Amino acid sequence: GRPLETTYQYWMEIISGSGATALQNARLHHKTVRELADSMRDMYILRQIDRELSDTININHVFEMTLDWALRFSNAQSTSLALFDQELNTLHFLFEYGYDLPQEQLNIIRQEYGSGITARVANSGYAEVVPDVSMDPDFVRMATNTRSQMAVPVMREDRVVAVITLDSKKLNGFTDAHLDFVQKLATRAGVAIDNARLYEEAIREREKYAHILNNTADMVMVIGNDERIILINQAALNAMQLFANQDYTRRLASETFEHTELWSTFQRAKDSGENIIEEVMMPNERIFHANLRRFEGIGWIVVMHDVTPYKEMDKLKGELIATVSHDLKQPLSVMNGYIELMIMQQSVTPQGLNSVHMIRKAMQNMRQLIDDLLDLAKIESGIKLNLEPIQLENIIQDCLEQVKPAAQNKAITVINSIGEKMPSIMADRSRMRQILINLIGNGVKYTGTEGWVKVGSEVKGNTLRLAIQDNGMGISPEDQIHVFERFYRVRRPETDNIEGTGLGLAIVKSLVEAHGGQISVESKLGEGTTFYLNLPIPVSKN
Repeated sequence: GRPLETTYQYWMEIISGSGATALQNARLHHKTVRELADSMRDMYILRQIDRELSDTININHVFEMTLDWALRFSNAQSTSLALFDQELNTLHFLFEYGYDLPQEQLNIIRQEYGSGITARVANSGYAEVVPDVSMDPDFVRMATNTRSQMAVPVMREDRVVAVITLDSKKLNGFTDAHLDFVQKLATRAGVAIDNARLYEEAIREREKYAHILNNTADMVMVIGNDERIILINQAALNAMQLFANQDYTRRLASETFEHTELWSTFQRAKDSGENIIEEVMMPNERIFHANLRRFEGIGWIVVMHDVTPYKEMDKLKGELIATVSHDLKQPLSVMNGYIELMIMQQSVTPQGLNSVHMIRKAMQNMRQLIDDLLDLAKIESGIKLNLEPIQLENIIQDCLEQVKPAAQNKAITVINSIGEKMPSIMADRSRMRQILINLIGNGVKYTGTEGWVKVGSEVKGNTLRLAIQDNGMGISPEDQIHVFERFYRVRRPETDNIEGTGLGLAIVKSLVEAHGGQISVESKLGEGTTFYLNLPIPVSKN
């Protein structure tokens, strides 16, 4: 009867309401699962794209992969990628797929009608989806069946570097999901394009520098902190008589040039941690001016310049100077004898006697110059040193005592700050005294009144380092390059009244090198000068 119909209706309403809710929930669940699946698929694809793009530094490969993924995901019929030059406001189409016309005809169309929506996006920097291209006045037809188009800029640091353009045969052929995916793809392509460009620029720079290094006459070599060759140019291979067709990079330095004199120089530089500049004879029997410098994070850079022609010229000049100097000593001795006789006989007036003394002083200066020239020629021709173990403390103290009168005349303080226990070295005593008296004397000579001259020492590995320092007038960087050259004198108003032959430092350098050492200078105008002597300490047999 009737009560049953009411109950039935009641349950039907409850069941239908629950069913509608369940159906709605099922639809929502299906939509969520589908969206999640789409999201997972997008993530998987983007991860795969990231892997592929990170595996390549070839810019053309980057472009090809970018367009391939864009086509596959959007189901477009054709696509292009154009590089954008912001300064010239021009597009250069590098890759095009799916067009009916050949590239030459496409270029002609663009020259006549422009690049359409692609150019608009390049200038605005914003992506565009055109659902119906027939409604867009800027559209330029490249493919016969194109009905909708999407253009996405590739950005790097807020500038457009390229534009990806996709064409579809369908009206409204591109969805928001397509746009989102291609934008993510463009972001990744931008990074990859930048990396590829940087790599290509680095390769070009490396090839340029390699070309310069291989065509320079100077020998250039870079040795890493692990003592393996990083770089070696053709001139170095020739100088060390190595095979030109072999690759020596990553080889141990000992395997590469242990057979040369450069190896012992490199070992000394490495042991002392100091930069070294000296001359070495290479296996090709050429003399090189070697400069070994250490650079943090790189290792050692060795640059060597062939100075053989200069050495040969120097030798001829030295022989000439020695011959002429020797011949000059005889007439000077005769002149000096007659002057002594005139003084002894008192045959000169007091006024004339003053002139005689000036002549005598000029002759003494000339004799000193000749003696220095002969001494230098003797040293450079291969002087034989009387080497013996010596302690430098007493020699340094004697030299300081010898210059004290000249220092006191100028109220200059002479300071001895050498270490208490200096190691003995193998040296010629008289020649070592000559070196030190010259350097300390120069310090007094070129330091103003009430200044100071100091001698210090320290031990660095197997090297004894002496420092002769003053707070005098200093030497300019331009003059520092030449101070060890023969006859070179610093020409400044404050040095005009200082006597000298310009040979002292040349003799000192030759003597130091004859002892197997090096000499260097550091100076600043108005602040003073420091000469450094690096002398080898004999290695104990124990």
